[in-house]
Amino acid sequence: AGALLRGEVAVDTLVQTRAGIERIVRKAFELARQSNGAPRDGVRRVTCCDKANVLRSYAFFRSVFDKVAKDYPD
Repeated sequence: AGALLRGEVAVDTLVQTRAGIERIVRKAFELARQSNGAPRDGVRRVTCCDKANVLRSYAFFRSVFDKVAKDYPD
């Protein structure tokens, strides 16, 4: 839930758990394994897009992503 203050400022709270992030990231890698890869080169990849330099929660997401990615070397 968030708030819009006087129609000028929006405020939100983002809560992420390690378990939730791991579940999402593992699912992404499993789906990539089932795909035919990128149209251009056929390479199966998972890309993590975040704002880790701005938000601590996204830096946490990236650190968990990087750790889980090591379990999927292919």
